[in-house]
Amino acid sequence: VDETTRLVNANHIYIYAGDDAEVDLRKLSPNAVKAYKTITLSVGDNSIIDLRGVSNKVFQAAERIEVYADEVLLDDGITLEDLADAPEISINPSKILYFVDLDYQSQAKGTPGSILPVHLTLLNNGPTEDTYTIEVQDSQGWLQPPYPTEVSVNGLRRSDLFLNVQLPTSGHEQTELVVTVTSQSDPSVQKQARIRTSVQYPEPITPRNGQQADVAIVLDAHYRIEDKLPD
Repeated sequence: VDETTRLVNANHIYIYAGDDAEVDLRKLSPNAVKAYKTITLSVGDNSIIDLRGVSNKVFQAAERIEVYADEVLLDDGITLEDLADAPEISINPSKILYFVDLDYQSQAKGTPGSILPVHLTLLNNGPTEDTYTIEVQDSQGWLQPPYPTEVSVNGLRRSDLFLNVQLPTSGHEQTELVVTVTSQSDPSVQKQARIRTSVQYPEPITPRNGQQADVAIVLDAHYRIEDKLPD
């Protein structure tokens, strides 16, 4: 964080760290942190938020500003209200914030009768290790065991999750997987993914002359070998 730091144009802005940390905000410039709704500063045990040397309004929020820290360093004669502009400003004991996100493709397709692997990435965006409970709902019952029901991820790290879906040999049905991950440290922190899986049938080859289809082998962008299928 320095004089050029700008955290703006977001509904909610979080500045946070874990235990035994120091959040150095001494070089923030005026109006550096502006949120449409809330600003939250939060650190864990034995941590400090350092705002010494700051005397102007550096925080601006339309609704409220929340600080969770056992120690906030300020210059003599300066209060947090001198540095923040919001209808509501609160100072609370230290607290770890927990965050989780899922990265995935919303649709997946495979050939008839195949086992289709579905990949998700779980991101622990919090500052400390967390364990997540994983629940999977399957509208058609295609999900194949085993699948992960729990995973632990270090702070600011990720973990790959894999699910296997048995696709039918015929028909055009699809199933929807609903994957829900819940923080065990803070059950209110939850993320959900909805993924539709379906069968992809090979597209028929349409011959140029309207006769029986040819075998076409594409070698690269410039050469094509074609041979007539036997009757």
